Amino acid sequence: MSTTRSDAWSEQDDSFLAQIVIQHIKNGSTQLRAFDEIGQKLGRTSAACGFRWNSNVRKIHEQDILLAKTYRQAQKNNKRSHQLKMAGISDQDIDFSSLIAFLKSLKITYIKAQSRIDQLKTNLDEANKRLSLLKLERERLLSHAAAEKSAVPDEANEDYRALLAILQHANRLMQIERVSELHHEKTG
Repeated sequence: MSTTRSDAWSEQDDSFLAQIVIQHIKNGSTQLRAFDEIGQKLGRTSAACGFRWNSNVRKIHEQDILLAKTYRQAQKNNKRSHQLKMAGISDQDIDFSSLIAFLKSLKITYIKAQSRIDQLKTNLDEANKRLSLLKLERERLLSHAAAEKSAVPDEANEDYRALLAILQHANRLMQIERVSELHHEKTG
C-alpha cells in the first residue's frame, strides 16, 4: 500500500519551482531570492524549496540553467559594451590592455620565482658542503675512537662506547636537522 503525504510536491509545484528559479538566474538574481518567492506563493519555507530544488528539480533542468546563465552573461556583456562605447573605449582596447597588464605581472612573478630558485640552489650547495665536512669529521672521530678503543683497557671501552653512541646520535640529529632546514627553505 502506497501512501502519499498531504504536503508532497506535485509536478506543478516542481514546474513552478523550476520556472521561477531559472527566471531569477536569467535576470541575475540569486536562487535564495527565488526560494523566498516560491515559498511565499506555495506556502512552504524557502529552505524546503531550496532542498527540493537541489535534491530533485535542478538535475532535470540543467540545460535550462545553462541557457539562463548564458543569457545573463550575454546581457552583462552587452551592457558593458554599451558603457564602454559611451566612454569612447572599444572592447579591443580593454582586452589588449588587460592582457598586457596580466603579462607584465606574470613576468614579475616569473622573475621573483627564478630568483628564489637561485637562492635555494645556493643554500642547497652550502648545505651539501657543510654536510660533506661533517661526514669527514664524523669519519675522523670514529676512526680516532676506534684507535683509542683498542689502546684502552675494558673499563675505558665502556666510556668510549657511550661516547661513540652519543656521537652517532648527534650525527643522526644533525642529519634530521639538515633535512628539516631543507624542507623549511623549500616551503619557506
